[in-house]
Amino acid sequence: MRIAHFGTFDVANYGDLLFPRLLEWRLADISDEVVHISPVGGIRIYRDVPVSRSLADVQRAGTEFDAAVVGGGNIIHDNGTNLATYKSVKSVAYPRLWLGATQLATRQRIPLVVNAPGVPKVPGRTAAPLMRRFASRADYLSVRDTYSQEVLRSIGVPGATVVPDSALELRDMFTTSAPANLDAPTRLTETLDSRFAAVHINARYKGGDVASLARRLDELSATLQATIVLIAIGPCHGDDDFAETVAAQMHSDPVVFGAPKAVEDIAYVISRSCAYIGSSMHGFITAASFGVPGLIVASHAAQHKFRGLLAHLDAEERLVSSWDEALKVLSAGGRQTALTPVDIEPALRRIDDHWAELRGALQGAARTVAAH
Repeated sequence: MRIAHFGTFDVANYGDLLFPRLLEWRLADISDEVVHISPVGGIRIYRDVPVSRSLADVQRAGTEFDAAVVGGGNIIHDNGTNLATYKSVKSVAYPRLWLGATQLATRQRIPLVVNAPGVPKVPGRTAAPLMRRFASRADYLSVRDTYSQEVLRSIGVPGATVVPDSALELRDMFTTSAPANLDAPTRLTETLDSRFAAVHINARYKGGDVASLARRLDELSATLQATIVLIAIGPCHGDDDFAETVAAQMHSDPVVFGAPKAVEDIAYVISRSCAYIGSSMHGFITAASFGVPGLIVASHAAQHKFRGLLAHLDAEERLVSSWDEALKVLSAGGRQTALTPVDIEPALRRIDDHWAELRGALQGAARTVAAH
């Protein structure tokens, strides 16, 4: 089976780049080839993630597929984007993913499954009927949180299945072994055998000026009695430069992992930490998968994805609105709860059921199409 897999796999963002690995791993027994399709494509981001292709490139090549898969990621919307990678397609990058998958599946008469992406907002008047068409064409439709389900329901799409993010399975895909070609700064590799906290900071959630954030992170280091390792999980959002800027004003001698070369390297560093604290959802998911305690620091009211994830884990208390609040939670009063791992086993069982349904839709629908 040759699968067309649609998503944002051409931007330097850890969470987005996990999905090609996860899909290939989970469908290895039924897929002969997966072609990852992204708005621009053709860009090697990390050494362990396949290079994606643009839909236009795939169409020019006349590639025939047996099935199409959309997701994951926060990609089912009609928003424009200011990501530099998508400058040439900034107004259509995201709509082309789900619309392109719909058109490809319809034209080639192949199954279409939707692999638990996010739907962050109600689409505009023009996009709403197109999104309904996309959803109705799907042989299996799933989203990653109840907010996304409600958005679809508001435009007349009932019945989307809600499942947890499949990256919670990272411990089974990567295991706890060190990557064969771990590529990290010397000081970081030395730190991996000591006590350190994996921290992700983002300018959108800094909650004040850089100097104030630097002081809070120094306090965090003292509270946890751990070195702070700042991980640039989303260089496409400027996380690498921001980590260096903040680290320069810290006094606790942090380590900056500013230029990761592989998603497996990032996962491994987080798996070795004593705690994860930060503004990356997939940073937290990685920590949870490997049994590392964590907190999400995010203040934006529209970030439903964090609450949706934590609802799956019955861990809503792991979302705090500021670095001040994170420090308060990690003080003596809240330390016992915050520094214990989250129970992910119920979520993993739901994810397992999800993959069974997804592959059933791929195989069942493929047989039906072939019979005609």
